[in-house]
Formats: sequence, structure tokens, C-alpha cells
Amino acid sequence: MSYAHTQVAQIAAISSNRCIGKDNNLPWHIPNDLKHFKAMTTAEPILMSIVA
Repeated sequence: MSYAHTQVAQIAAISSNRCIGKDNNLPWHIPNDLKHFKAMTTAEPILMSIVA
């Protein structure tokens, strides 16, 4: 298996108080941001992580 032509993209998000979510919700609601995330990630593998 070769990864020579593999593309990798990063999408990062954080709120002003350095949180990413509470009670299974995002701390913001930006419709165009959600549409962009969906377009970039639909049918693609996603790796999500928390840096503590």
C-alpha cells in the first residue's frame, strides 16, 4: 500500500474560552461553518481528538 498521493486536511475549532463542546453540543452555531465541515468530511475518514 502506498500513501504517496494521499491528501491530508486539518480542521481545527476552539471557542474563546478554550472549550469545544458541552452537553454534546458545540458552543456556537454558524450554519456556513457546519456546511463546510460536512462537505469536507462526508464519506471521508475522520480522526477527532482532545488535547488535555
